Amino acid sequence: MTTRKPIGVIVPMITPFTAAGAVDAAAVGRMIEHLIAGGMDGLFLLGTTGEAASMTAGQKRDLVAAAVDANQGRLGVYAGISSNVQAEALRAAHEYAELGVDALFMLPPNFYPVPDAALEDWFRAVLDRAPLEVLLYNIPLTTHLSIPMAVVERLASHPRLLGMKDSEPDRERLLAALAIAKCHAGFHVLVGTNKLFVDGLALGAHGIIPAAANLEPSVHRDLCRAVRAGQQDEVRRWTAAMNEVLARYTCPTLGESMAKLKALLAERGLCTPQVLPPLRVWPQ
Repeated sequence: MTTRKPIGVIVPMITPFTAAGAVDAAAVGRMIEHLIAGGMDGLFLLGTTGEAASMTAGQKRDLVAAAVDANQGRLGVYAGISSNVQAEALRAAHEYAELGVDALFMLPPNFYPVPDAALEDWFRAVLDRAPLEVLLYNIPLTTHLSIPMAVVERLASHPRLLGMKDSEPDRERLLAALAIAKCHAGFHVLVGTNKLFVDGLALGAHGIIPAAANLEPSVHRDLCRAVRAGQQDEVRRWTAAMNEVLARYTCPTLGESMAKLKALLAERGLCTPQVLPPLRVWPQ
């Protein structure tokens, strides 16, 4: 099924837009060359940092097509198919599979509060019909719900469940996810919160998904290498460097932070500072 497993540093890539709001294919290419030069292992398209929640189906398709074309098979490419409409999620899954992505990420449905059994049914229905393997994506900061670990455990044996990206800063959840991975060899644990990158890698997580790697990919590459090599002085050095990168664009709100991140990338000529409504271009 998948040809590239999500291991190492997977970048939740920003989506470059033109001033008119179209996907900027040339800037997609520049971003990917920048990330490859920084030693990244994969690209996660259409996540939170990629502004997927604000994009049309056509814009999403254009991004995936541009990224796969620019990447030329050098990095693993993973795409988000999140939607509260199951048919739309599956349509996107088949479309992105045809375009050449390696696997898919999916948020839980997050409009109607539902019991655990209904959430499990939702994911299982997608997994049963998806053309590629799928990773669950847990980020309560934006969805305002946390995927119960009991649901994750019951789904873990599904042949198309590749694992989970968890952006919840909860060490107990991390330990529970790693315990599931020990029982299910194909289950990949990806840490999506910088507060747990070092702990997660040290405990055996398969990779990290740092938004700040859009700006300074090599810092996160070297942090990952240092943790896995057990080089504690280097871990401290690169953790401090990562925190310095975060401080350069972190703002009171997520939307402001995303806009500032793009503004910093624009200063390097990698993309325009354009963000989609309701976000506003930095400075605000």
